[in-house]
Amino acid sequence: MASIRPDSKAMWLPTAVYERVPQFWLLMGLFFVLGGLYLGPEHPVAFMYIVIGVLSTALGIAVALHRAKYRQKRPAENSSETGSEAN
Repeated sequence: MASIRPDSKAMWLPTAVYERVPQFWLLMGLFFVLGGLYLGPEHPVAFMYIVIGVLSTALGIAVALHRAKYRQKRPAENSSETGSEAN
């Protein structure tokens, strides 16, 4: 696996921003769904608002679940590595 050098063009986000990304997507999705419902079915873009809202909400939930799953798995990997190094 290649390591990322500090001078590479990788995008780095502050931790406060990075941790809030799933909540941002979830909130934006809810706003889009509510906006589509507020406009009503007779408005031409209401359906697209609802579709974008559902997709954004699903993305926010998916990212949050993947992060939680990774963070639960990560401490177990670290404890098994330290145990094998002690031998």
